[in-house]
Amino acid sequence: MKKIVLLLSLLVLCISLVGCNLLNHDRKIEHDGIEYMLSKDKNSYVITGLTNKSDKLNLVIPNEYKDKPITSIADGAFRGCTYLLSVTIPDNVTSIGSNAFRGCKGLTSITIPDSVTSIGYNAFEGCSSLTSITIPDSVTSIGSYAFYRCASLTSVTIGNGVTSIGNGAFMDCSSLISVTIGNSVTSIGEEAFVGCSSLNAVYITDIAAWCRIDFDNHASNINPMAYGQSSPLYYAHNLYLVENGEAKLLTDLIIPDCITSINEDAFSGCFSLRSVTIPDSVTSIGYRAFYRCSRLTSITIPDSVTSIGEEAFSYCSRLTSITIPDSVTSIGEEAFYRCSSLTDVYYTGSKDEWNKISIDSYNSPLTSATIHYNYTPEE
Repeated sequence: MKKIVLLLSLLVLCISLVGCNLLNHDRKIEHDGIEYMLSKDKNSYVITGLTNKSDKLNLVIPNEYKDKPITSIADGAFRGCTYLLSVTIPDNVTSIGSNAFRGCKGLTSITIPDSVTSIGYNAFEGCSSLTSITIPDSVTSIGSYAFYRCASLTSVTIGNGVTSIGNGAFMDCSSLISVTIGNSVTSIGEEAFVGCSSLNAVYITDIAAWCRIDFDNHASNINPMAYGQSSPLYYAHNLYLVENGEAKLLTDLIIPDCITSINEDAFSGCFSLRSVTIPDSVTSIGYRAFYRCSRLTSITIPDSVTSIGEEAFSYCSRLTSITIPDSVTSIGEEAFYRCSSLTDVYYTGSKDEWNKISIDSYNSPLTSATIHYNYTPEE
């Protein structure tokens, strides 16, 4: 009986100790109007919210608390803090949680340090007074709907460390005028720039990097008209190349010879383009690659290309001539749809070879043009 009592006592003691540890981790501590919580590893603190609520507040988050660094802002930490005007985040913080500043309607500025590596989903949703944001090179991902409905946001600079921009990240940022896309971005989620109707300039530093971006342009069932709006060019139409600190409107595009395929929607809606030079490293031209490039007048496709995707040059209304090599075996549906000015097609193969190309429907501007067979391009 004594052994049983002893074992029960030890069990109760163990439960008490575990409970204390859990409470120490989960317990929120208030200091100077800020709520903290000890991290799971007990080596740092997490900001969980505010207790100092006033009409106006310019918040400077300290670097540390009780000699331990502050490393993250918890999910929903400042959600709905409408009295928050500005926030300075210390350079120990590595993550900004989901919904962290959601609904902070009074927030006009925020400084994100180059220690932050991730911005959670809906992190700044509805921050309707925020006018500009610079995302440092340290950040690798921008969560879905991170800046959704930031209606006063006019400029966004995305650092060179960011590889992915989530679905709807800048959706309904109706005042957004310009966006700078870093050269490490490889994917932009669906509807990322839906409703950014004021956008008129996209700045890049690397054409090859831009060509490699995977634009997820599969519109949702909720917004079926949003196809194509993962690319900021859907509204902006003007693509600027920044070299040596100087931005130049991209009118004569030379695609680097390290590119093997021109991705879906790569230059869709780029009204600034007038000519395109494609290197012989390219083997395929993707779906809607040059869709609605309404100022494009002529293009030469190299003899490395074997396929031209659906709607690749659709609505290129000023396109008057195109050179197609005998290496092309298929031309997708609507590839040249509504190319109303197309009069001449220069084909490097014979008539018999032309007739063997699989040309899908709605390409009458191409098939009705004058075909110049056995054409030899000028060197």
